[in-house]
Parts: sequence; C-alpha cells; structure tokens
Amino acid sequence: MLVPEQRPLPRPGDNEILIRVHAAGVNRPDIMQRARAEVDVRRLMMKRLRHTGSTPRPRSVAFKARIAETLHERVWPLFEARRIAPIIGSTYPLARAADAHARMDAGDHVGRIVLTVGDG
Repeated sequence: MLVPEQRPLPRPGDNEILIRVHAAGVNRPDIMQRARAEVDVRRLMMKRLRHTGSTPRPRSVAFKARIAETLHERVWPLFEARRIAPIIGSTYPLARAADAHARMDAGDHVGRIVLTVGDG
C-alpha cells in the first residue's frame, strides 16, 4: 500500500522552494496525441527546476492495484468534497462526436472533451 505518511519528506536545496499541490498529473493519451513538445532546457537549468516523468506500464499488476486503492482512498474523497475537479474544455452532443474528435486531433485543446447524451 502506498502510504504518504511513510514517504520521506522532501527537503528543498539551496535556491529551491517547495510547493505543495493537492494533485498533479499528466494523462498519457494527452501526451501521445501531440507530435512533440518543446522545453527550454536553459530556463529549467537557470531556475534549477526539475522535470520528471514516469509510466506505470512496466510495473506489476499488484503495484498498479495499490495505486488504484490509494487513489480510491485518498483522491476520490477530494472529488466528492469538490476540493478538486477535472477541467472540462468543451462539450459536444453525441451527434457531433466527429467534431469532438476533430478537436482532439487538432491537439490544441486544454481540458477534457466531453460527449453528452440526451438533455444532460
């Protein structure tokens, strides 16, 4: 089980600051749909920032199950309490699914593209 209380506390080094966030993440399909991303490495270096990433694909099923359990226990309550929420970029009725797909293919959207069914 992943237990935040058991992880080491981060200690910022010289010229670093520690920023606390409630949740952060990158959706792999969002990354994969873009042809490329450009990062100004000089700016990262000048500000002594770190850029990290990972993918759970090579991890065991048990490891992924622990992640899912921890999300259910620790993150879902934040959604239920409305302390965090997904970013909805645009909504389309199901009849306009092709338009929604074209928007996704364009790769310039921010947030989720949602298809709605009925009057909802």
